[in-house]
Amino acid sequence: MLTQNTLTLAAARQIIFAAETEAYRLACLCCISVVDMRGQMIVQARMDGALGSRVEESHHTALNALAVGLCLMLHRASGGALPAGHEAPEGEAHGGEIPVGWEGDVVGSLKVEAGGITIQSEGVLRGAIGISSGSADTDQAIALAALEAYRSCQTQDKQATSAVQPLAGNMFFEFR
Repeated sequence: MLTQNTLTLAAARQIIFAAETEAYRLACLCCISVVDMRGQMIVQARMDGALGSRVEESHHTALNALAVGLCLMLHRASGGALPAGHEAPEGEAHGGEIPVGWEGDVVGSLKVEAGGITIQSEGVLRGAIGISSGSADTDQAIALAALEAYRSCQTQDKQATSAVQPLAGNMFFEFR
């Protein structure tokens, strides 16, 4: 079953901030797009000095990653499997070519553009990140850093949520 859920604006902003931070660390100017699981733009940023043409490229990169992520989810749901060694961590679609097939036969491949990465948590596709700077390796490094920041933020949110418990018979909350 394909479960649908999306990113919040706060999570998308965290992704943008992490991507910008990594881009500055790598001395790279880029454009960053974060789309929800329907492909709609949540946040887009163009770093000072980045080429204007990179804005659309980052959006298309995010949409490509999302399309491949959806195809992979549907492929798995229909009983297909990826050959050993082609599964990305936690099911994210990363840059590169992914062979797909049924019953051991490869029937085709999906191509993920470098800098495009799906955002998943708890087995649910949330959206995608697209980075465009002009260098495939740099784009991929920035996208992976942004994804890691998202995961870290999700872990902290879960810990904070579990620390808030309602008081018995009351509408107020206390932190434990």
